[in-house]
Amino acid sequence: MCTSFAHAAVGLLAIRMFYGRPAPLRLWVLGAGCAALPDIDAGLHFYGVAYESAWGHRGMMHSLFFAAIVGCLVSWLALRHPPTLRAIAWWKHAAIFGLITASHGVLDLFTDGGLGIALLAPFSNERFFAPWNPFPVPMMGVTNLFTRYMAEVLLTEAMLVVLPCVAMIAAAEVLARVGPRPLRPALSGGLLVSPERRDPAATAPQPNRAEGRW
Repeated sequence: MCTSFAHAAVGLLAIRMFYGRPAPLRLWVLGAGCAALPDIDAGLHFYGVAYESAWGHRGMMHSLFFAAIVGCLVSWLALRHPPTLRAIAWWKHAAIFGLITASHGVLDLFTDGGLGIALLAPFSNERFFAPWNPFPVPMMGVTNLFTRYMAEVLLTEAMLVVLPCVAMIAAAEVLARVGPRPLRPALSGGLLVSPERRDPAATAPQPNRAEGRW
């Protein structure tokens, strides 16, 4: 697996791309959280779940199926959009956060160790790796954080993931402010969410205070 820093950086970049500026703080938090979320399966080892099992590390929680479920739950519970077939906004937010969560398993495909990623679980238990594996697998445990090996892991992730993501976010912000005037609206807006819909909770029904009801 890559570290949470690399996964969170990808999630933050996705929020900037899909929601534009200014995106509410909760979207940035949800983006970083969803991108790092699948690694909670590493803790299941302490509850007797075998590493190579379907629910072990890099198993079900790294799958595209799990990512789709997370996207739907985030859109419904965290962003307060009712899950209906005709609610286009709900499907947009579910798709965005599903893709962000799925980015975790995709990025882990490029690591150089472990059993591989069960992207197709629960339909298949096959574990996958990408043909190119530039990311060394980080060691778990607090005692391993301050080793030369971990320094190499973090440096590799910083060069290949974190710094490029930060650079793209910064470039989008700068160009949205001082770039060519005809391009500024496009640079300020998101790819799938229009400016007036950047804050999903803002579209929730408000109480009618005069009548004392919704």
